[in-house]
Amino acid sequence: MSLLSTGELAQESLDSFVAIKTVVDTGESDIEHLVNEPAARFVTSSLALASKLPGQAKAGFSLNLPFSEFELGLLRIAQWQEHVDSRREISQRMIGWLSLGAYQVNGHVARCSSYLITLSPFLDIWEQRSLALSLADMFDVGL
Repeated sequence: MSLLSTGELAQESLDSFVAIKTVVDTGESDIEHLVNEPAARFVTSSLALASKLPGQAKAGFSLNLPFSEFELGLLRIAQWQEHVDSRREISQRMIGWLSLGAYQVNGHVARCSSYLITLSPFLDIWEQRSLALSLADMFDVGL
């Protein structure tokens, strides 16, 4: 995935975010298995995008993810995609984050709206940016 451009990685992150949100918005209770694949794509594309950013931007971008710095470090180096328990925990975290619109991580709150706003400048196409910002507005209304 690292061969993709910044814009392509941002698009993959947004697409997987929207896929998870669509499943969460159904209101069904047993959705973890439906979120597994898009959650894995979200984490992989978000980490790849963050790795392409300069230091300050990378730190700001990562701060908006629903994972601690320690967890992000493990996700960068571990073969988590191969472990069912890791994938399950990531899916549960993503479901919680999108259900609530925010997630408490090491003393700060990672908000979906902040993530989408931070993601939007990296999206290449105006419609993608518009979608990210309109989703951010929807999450802000809910908080």
